[in-house]
Amino acid sequence: MCINPSLSPFFLLLTCLHISCSFADEKPFSIVYLNSYHAGYEWSDDCLKIFKQHLKSNANIHVHYMDTKLNHTPNKLKQATEQALAFIKKVQPDLIVAAEDNASKLVMAPYFKNTHIPIVFLGINLDASIYGYPYKNSTGIVEMDGILNLTKAIRAWGAGKEVGMIFSNTHTSTRVLNFIEQRRPEHFESRQVDNAQQWFDMMTLFNNNKDYIALDTISGIQGLDHKMALNFIKQHINILVISASSTSRTLAHVGYLTSPAEQGIWTARTVDKVLQGHAINEIPEHISSQYLMYINQTLLNEMHMTLPKPLYKLPHKTLQQLDHQNLN
Repeated sequence: MCINPSLSPFFLLLTCLHISCSFADEKPFSIVYLNSYHAGYEWSDDCLKIFKQHLKSNANIHVHYMDTKLNHTPNKLKQATEQALAFIKKVQPDLIVAAEDNASKLVMAPYFKNTHIPIVFLGINLDASIYGYPYKNSTGIVEMDGILNLTKAIRAWGAGKEVGMIFSNTHTSTRVLNFIEQRRPEHFESRQVDNAQQWFDMMTLFNNNKDYIALDTISGIQGLDHKMALNFIKQHINILVISASSTSRTLAHVGYLTSPAEQGIWTARTVDKVLQGHAINEIPEHISSQYLMYINQTLLNEMHMTLPKPLYKLPHKTLQQLDHQNLN
């Protein structure tokens, strides 16, 4: 087709206007990011931050915090569920990201299983099938716990056999505790506590009759914060403290952590695929596989403690390097 040169500027103007209108007409997708926990809970904050950084789709992300880590009584959980449902109804999203266990337990499983709204979950501990996954409208990434792997490594290098692990009495911590107990690890004792005094008492007990102490997250333990916990460890504990919880990393001498980057990046890429038209039930669920060992040399020095030298030969980062990596 030939175009009269005298009309070409007008033709170009019409073409530009058409393209402009086409882009303006492209409505951004709407995503509800349903966070089981509260703003300020470091692990879930990091997952959300990394998800936002790596999402390529043109989308508005509507974040709702259920706050079930701190408020986990039956009445509070019922209220959190009702508020989450009202938020989703108001937003009318194209897709829901369900972060951590309670978003799936309280909202996805009873209300959105096999519906038309795609669900991508992340941070579910150990086994997603407990919430009925996979659905016809779901996929997600499961978070595995690394504490048993860490205990094997430490025992192999002569740091003793007997371990006592302390859990909070929350839904997620109970699931991790049950997962460990089902595997019946030798020389491994697990206890749950509700409040700060119980935590102090259990730390003292394990300090007297174990070779080292393993910590889950202390979030959800009433009356206990990280400053109190760290001061207690420095003043009253004289055995090795380990952890597989990112939120307890400053309390431990050695840790083995799953990666929030793996959770956030995998979720972002999967959401992009679904919004581009990929069938969600054809995207397989993923099991987390990225772990990082760290050594908290600052705490070791302050407490005048040492690690078996072979542990330093394992791939690891210092706590400072780990924190710098998570901030960037």
